Amino acid sequence: MPYKNHDDLLASRSRYREKYRERIRIESLEYSRTERGRRNIAARKVIYDARPDVIAKRLAHSMRLAEWALTTRSEKRRAYASTPEARAKNLASNRIRRQKMTSEQKEMELLKRRKAYDKVDGAARSRRWYALNKEKAKDSAKAWLKAHPEAKRINKLNRKMRKRVNGGGLSSGVVKRLLESQRGVCVVCLEKLTDYHIDHNIPLALGGEHKEHNVQLLCPQCNMEKGAKHPTDFMQERGFLI
Repeated sequence: MPYKNHDDLLASRSRYREKYRERIRIESLEYSRTERGRRNIAARKVIYDARPDVIAKRLAHSMRLAEWALTTRSEKRRAYASTPEARAKNLASNRIRRQKMTSEQKEMELLKRRKAYDKVDGAARSRRWYALNKEKAKDSAKAWLKAHPEAKRINKLNRKMRKRVNGGGLSSGVVKRLLESQRGVCVVCLEKLTDYHIDHNIPLALGGEHKEHNVQLLCPQCNMEKGAKHPTDFMQERGFLI
């Protein structure tokens, strides 16, 4: 039977497939089980898989699936982790896991946690905590000194002996000269000096001299943070490239 055009041919094939759908399915299944059918199907699959449009479509589908899975899992985990049941379950499982661990495994886990924690700038973390808890830090320091009076006496004695060993001395007008040369600001934070500490640029503990060329005026907070650190190390901790 002749066809008027290609559309008529496609329509005829569609009608045939619709009419003999079950017969075609059974014949196709039987053909796929023959050796020749398996070879033909494998050859067609190779050709189909190599088509650029098929590759692009599969890649896009995989990316959408991965994105959906990550988003869904993250949302579910966050929602579940915020529940009391999840926190209790986490604590219980961690407790059981740690009971089964050997002492060497516990030490390794603790070391990993410390390394991860140390990635955060310790000095910045300390400054942030002190800025938020100044009164608490002062009260804690006073309580510790009150509970350990011998430690305060020993520190003063050690500092006095270091000054003697390292040599030097300060004149009575050193503070006035330093205020003028520093223009009345702390050399570290550059804030106006309403109160000040006389600091040794190279600490006495590191062999610095108790002389005027080795002293500077710092605000109390900067001086307490600097402590016995080398000036280069201290400034690098604060983000300066020296």
